[in-house]
Amino acid sequence: MQKAGKLESIEVARAIATSLVIINHIAIDSKFWLGFEFFSFDFPCMRAAIIFFFVLSGFIMCYAHWDDMGRGYPSIKDYFAKRITRIFPTYWLILFIVTLSYVYLRSRLNTNTVDSHLMTLQLTWTSFIKNIFLINYPDNSIVLVAWTMQFEIIFYLIFSFFMINVRLGIVVFAVWLFAVILFNANYIHSSSYFIKFLCDTCNGQLIFGCFIAYILSKWQDRHYFMPIVSTILGLSGLIVTGAIDVFSNQLLSTMQTTLLYTLSSFFCILGLVKMEFIKKIRCPSLLVTLGLASYPIYLTHHLTQSLLFRLAHYANIGSQALLATRYTVFVFLIFIFSLWIGYLFYKFYDKPVTSYIRRKLKERALRIDEVNSGEGGIRTLVGG
Repeated sequence: MQKAGKLESIEVARAIATSLVIINHIAIDSKFWLGFEFFSFDFPCMRAAIIFFFVLSGFIMCYAHWDDMGRGYPSIKDYFAKRITRIFPTYWLILFIVTLSYVYLRSRLNTNTVDSHLMTLQLTWTSFIKNIFLINYPDNSIVLVAWTMQFEIIFYLIFSFFMINVRLGIVVFAVWLFAVILFNANYIHSSSYFIKFLCDTCNGQLIFGCFIAYILSKWQDRHYFMPIVSTILGLSGLIVTGAIDVFSNQLLSTMQTTLLYTLSSFFCILGLVKMEFIKKIRCPSLLVTLGLASYPIYLTHHLTQSLLFRLAHYANIGSQALLATRYTVFVFLIFIFSLWIGYLFYKFYDKPVTSYIRRKLKERALRIDEVNSGEGGIRTLVGG
């Protein structure tokens, strides 16, 4: 497959999707803590953004590991090292911070001054260990947004079949997608939590992302017309589906809405990446940076805004005397602060730690190759 380096348009899309998730959580927390309803309707941005993330993650997995597929055991080791390095160091630190915060707040505060997530969370040693390895489904995640990462983990595990053999990976994914379709079409019924988890629509969205990589590997045309059409179709689909979701939510079933969001995300990502393959798209550096930092921002934002809203609650900033304009400014500052804290986490922890671990793994792999090469040379001399 053609590689275009850093895909700036995709980073911008990630930044926008992350921002929509933050806005959705701000709307929920503002109503809970301050009694202020930010939207007079159920804002659909959360579902659209999460589905977009899942489709995008499926594509990025194939895009990043396209050349590693079918190389067998050596590629599997490298594959899992990269995945573990990308996910867990940052997640574990945030999990530790959130756990300490929750333990402190639950011991010091009564149930009237904690958020709904904290009240429903059953924090035990067993649940904590499950959260460490992201195997706590269907229980609540200590880090609220980490439920999405559980689907990423199972996807990483099953995707590894492609590293062993491409045809084997295709068969496994085809069976998996077929099972997801049958389960959600109510042709398969099961009370098993594992079956429900394995056949969740989120897994289908990740698989859809893989189709984008396959189509791009075969798409040789270098004209802009079809990529632009694909992008416009995808963006229009997201907007129209969102509008239907808000104003006529009885018109479509939940499954139909999910499918439309998935297909719209599919065409949007397909068009953007193809245009990047034809010619690099230059995007605002701020949005690109936020896209690169989207993972730490996504993990840290709820804790950040939850603490800020809690402080606002104690300061009685949600009183009726507060002018709407001041409230809007306050919410905007929470949004900016959530992005800023996540970016700082990315700059001073996520990026340097990830780079350090990968550098050490690469150095170790080179040393092993040198040792193996030396042993091979000795055996050749002895044999001679």
